[in-house]
Amino acid sequence: MYWKKQSSVIVLLLVLLIPLATSYVGAQDPFWYQPHDASLADNAYNQTSYFSLQWWYLDATFNNSFSVHVGLLTIGAQATNGFFLVQINIYDNGTLYAQRLSLIPLRLMSVSTQEPFVRYQGKELLQSYLNQDDRLCVAVNLTIKDLQVVLLFTGVTQGWIGTTNHGMWGCPLPRATVNGTLTIKGSQIPVHGSGYQEHGWDVRRLHRSWYWGKFTSNHMNVVFSQSMKNRWDEDVFLAMVNNPDNNYTSIQRKNISLVQLKSMYSHGRFIPVESFLTIQEGLYSIHVRLVVKSIDFKNLGLIHYWRFHAQITGVITYDGISEEVNEVQIMEIFHLP
Repeated sequence: MYWKKQSSVIVLLLVLLIPLATSYVGAQDPFWYQPHDASLADNAYNQTSYFSLQWWYLDATFNNSFSVHVGLLTIGAQATNGFFLVQINIYDNGTLYAQRLSLIPLRLMSVSTQEPFVRYQGKELLQSYLNQDDRLCVAVNLTIKDLQVVLLFTGVTQGWIGTTNHGMWGCPLPRATVNGTLTIKGSQIPVHGSGYQEHGWDVRRLHRSWYWGKFTSNHMNVVFSQSMKNRWDEDVFLAMVNNPDNNYTSIQRKNISLVQLKSMYSHGRFIPVESFLTIQEGLYSIHVRLVVKSIDFKNLGLIHYWRFHAQITGVITYDGISEEVNEVQIMEIFHLP
């Protein structure tokens, strides 16, 4: 398979990430993420003269049985002979159906620090713009061998982005409608559904591990991420809530509870397969159960990565109004040694 042919090269590159996994030493109080409104420029390429990471992560679940993850990751910088790692992962009922990746020298890519596009051989792989309703749109057009993903993500809520203790990170599209086509070995599949996009850059060190997820109700959505310094000590726990007022709130750590109800042993680690998340702060009261339905495990040398499809059920309450959560979402766990 194409993945196997490329795996030795990718492993060598990703092993370079291990030294970035230094522990954060800071104040005793938990870090409180305080982002600002994401602008169009926040989705553009951010140039550095030193070795760092930058990524655009997008996923979508559709109203048929398919879902998709696409990713563009820069390893290094133009000044350090870096690379673009481009990925497509297509799932059918949560099971990996097709995957391809491509490794492209960064010097061959056309990128701009002013305009949010990534171009290769004259074609925009990723392009962001504002539509006539002033909504952020992200157009994806990726082809790797016999897989093609052509999708338009249109934002339905305010994006946010800010500084973490490991670099810049945020969600220009915490929630979006998604339309387009998937092409698999010449067979074209029209798709429509909902999606998500995040952007991180200037990342010079990684958390040792993280557990990340998201979920939505009719008018609200939540993104959370628990990152660890090591196997025992938490580094950062972020939880962002977009509310019906087209605004968002960063929840303080003391108001978040994540309890692991069930775990399973997978590739040398116990990973949560059923959890309960509670948020109680101000006008918010959130109670959801997250149950893993399927797992796509990727072994990248010393790096272990689990991508889940999880059934999420519960209730989001804001200012006395409650909305049900009942959906399947893509989540992930990432582990360095």
